[in-house]
Amino acid sequence: MQHGWSIDAVVSSALFSDRVWSGDESAHWQRWLDEFGPYRKGGTKESRSLAEAATSRLIELRGSAIVRERQEAVGRLR
Repeated sequence: MQHGWSIDAVVSSALFSDRVWSGDESAHWQRWLDEFGPYRKGGTKESRSLAEAATSRLIELRGSAIVRERQEAVGRLR
């Protein structure tokens, strides 16, 4: 941010770098939420702003993943 990047650009850069995981996508995003939690309460104003923005985006991503995972599970039952 000190170099002119917006909060959204910094968050996107952190969240959407090349990462691989196994298991449920919702669990993947939850791990990220867990990691950002401490930064929402401490640190600098900038780090709290970044953590808040990341948390909002992660909650959306986790929610979308939960919906897809449920749809896939129901599809397997049919």
